[in-house]
Amino acid sequence: MLNKFIGKPKVIRKVLYMKPIDKTLRVQFCKFMKENNIGPENIFFTDESVFPLYAYMNKGTNKIRLSKKTRRKLRAGDEKSINLVTRAHHKFNNAIMVSGGVCNEGLGEIIFHSGNLNSFAYKQVLKYYKDDLNKFPSKLFQQDGARSHSSKLSRNMIQHLFKNRFIPTWENALKINDVFIPRWPPNSPDLSAIEIIWSIIKQMLIFFPPKDMNSLKTTIKMIWDSIPTQICENIIEHIKHRWELCLKYKGRRLDKELLKKITKVKKILNGG
Repeated sequence: MLNKFIGKPKVIRKVLYMKPIDKTLRVQFCKFMKENNIGPENIFFTDESVFPLYAYMNKGTNKIRLSKKTRRKLRAGDEKSINLVTRAHHKFNNAIMVSGGVCNEGLGEIIFHSGNLNSFAYKQVLKYYKDDLNKFPSKLFQQDGARSHSSKLSRNMIQHLFKNRFIPTWENALKINDVFIPRWPPNSPDLSAIEIIWSIIKQMLIFFPPKDMNSLKTTIKMIWDSIPTQICENIIEHIKHRWELCLKYKGRRLDKELLKKITKVKKILNGG
């Protein structure tokens, strides 16, 4: 009866708000990189991500995320699949935080955290990233502007470890040809390659659901180690394309809807 007056409830899709200044900074960054021939292939992308133990549970809707294969099994009456959707789930989901980096030559070492990542903990993580960059000496170190990344302690450590081989997250940090490198634009996970790696791992965890925190850690490590260099090369090429789209669309967020529209238009133009 109530639905007749107010309509059916709908799930609101969360989208990170982007201010006009964010779009301007995104365009400035991509333009500078293009003009100075610095592409994603020259960068070692890093970041952190949180992996919940029960990755298939949607917190907002309380629905379980299933693969097509599992749905078919469920319809066929598979006992394991039925148990997956009927068993009781924890009210509070345990999770683990992970750090890592990627470039077109492959992945760095994966780092597991206990507790929150503050400036003191991130200082230790930076030492691992330094070891990774010793394997990829031609790459620039990249991070986003998270608070633990941009603190005074972290800044000093970054300048000490990476000298002039990093993309800053604060103003007037580095110069190229007497011109300051623009800082990594805020609210720009869509311009970073490591976010695609996290997405791959989270998708794979649906097919290999862990039973406890130890198996979650082991599974994440297994998936990380199984990602081939060819995948990393493809991801970097895709990010290169995204940087070009960022310029073309004046800093607009490259969300799924926009990327789908671009792909659809390309198919039409190519007669597909």
